[in-house]
Amino acid sequence: MRNGTRWGWMRAAGALTMGVFGLGAGWALAQHPRDHVLLQVLSTTDVHGRIYPTNYFGDKGDEAIGVARAHTLIKKIRAKNPHTLLVDSGDCLQGTPLTYYHARLEPRVPNPMVTTYNFMGYDAFAVGNHEYNYDIPYLLKAEREAKYPFLSGNIYHHGTQNPVFKPYTIKTVGGVRVGILGFTTPGVAVWDRRFVAGKHDFADITEACGRWLPEVKAQGVDATLVIIHSGLGHPYDATFGGYDADEGVPEENVCAKLADTYPGIDAILLGHSHKDLPKLIHNGVLLTQAQKWGERLAVVDFNFQKQGDRWRLTHKDSRTLKTAGITPDPEVLAVAKPAHDATLAYVNSKIGDSTAPWSAQRARVEDTPILDF
Repeated sequence: MRNGTRWGWMRAAGALTMGVFGLGAGWALAQHPRDHVLLQVLSTTDVHGRIYPTNYFGDKGDEAIGVARAHTLIKKIRAKNPHTLLVDSGDCLQGTPLTYYHARLEPRVPNPMVTTYNFMGYDAFAVGNHEYNYDIPYLLKAEREAKYPFLSGNIYHHGTQNPVFKPYTIKTVGGVRVGILGFTTPGVAVWDRRFVAGKHDFADITEACGRWLPEVKAQGVDATLVIIHSGLGHPYDATFGGYDADEGVPEENVCAKLADTYPGIDAILLGHSHKDLPKLIHNGVLLTQAQKWGERLAVVDFNFQKQGDRWRLTHKDSRTLKTAGITPDPEVLAVAKPAHDATLAYVNSKIGDSTAPWSAQRARVEDTPILDF
């Protein structure tokens, strides 16, 4: 359902078995473990089509990238703590020959990134700007195939206040209710104007959060989490920007501003800038970012204590874990293998013959056939 009314599709997941186990959480249980829950939020961002540890150039398969490596860490954390959520802060559907091949040459088959994320058990996904690179139908097909919600509270059908995607979802883990809001940098209106003009509007993130955050709070959540495809912004990312103010598009990077405006947000899991941000406390809000390409897994620790019939957040912390040196999960590799093999066959296919060598030796000073090609 996509309209401007209250979201009747909101459903909380079933409560899991109580008990607290942590991976490097640095928090000891009290004498009454049923009165405490350690909820860990695991996060990736800016994966950009990287499942296998390869970029498909040179047929190498040993790069320290890919969600197959990250999933090995995810499985270890889940094995020790049943109270986890897995989210992504956007830019998943574009970025490698794998995504190009399946968007342009095999668009009818299931999206390999979504198939992989379904298997990994993601709970929510924030729409990133690069999700629009292959046009709106490609994006909406991926959303339909996903078993997890695509979230963005600041993308509206053109000329309306009706969201294109769900603005938020609420998950119940270990009895704790967590509201997860999603947002997208408005730069899509500039970078993919040819696809979105007259179809999707991209509103100011801070203003959109002011619309949806009270609605989430009103549903009795114990914590609020924002997954967002936007950088920190001033004063941290003052030089990071992808368009000028005279474009008439709202700010690109607003996470610090979001924390300034809404200190009631418990944590912001950001993306877009491809930076590693293990932990930042800004105006009482915890911010973390898992770099890019599956090179990091962000882990947020929420410690809750039972008070009456509600849970109170007593402590929060975060860190990012490197995936370099981690063995890729063979199950994820198996799930993605058909798409991976098809991509390898495509990038290694012959496209023609040349009767003379094509040198780029003088390409800096004169026109050359190889650069023309």
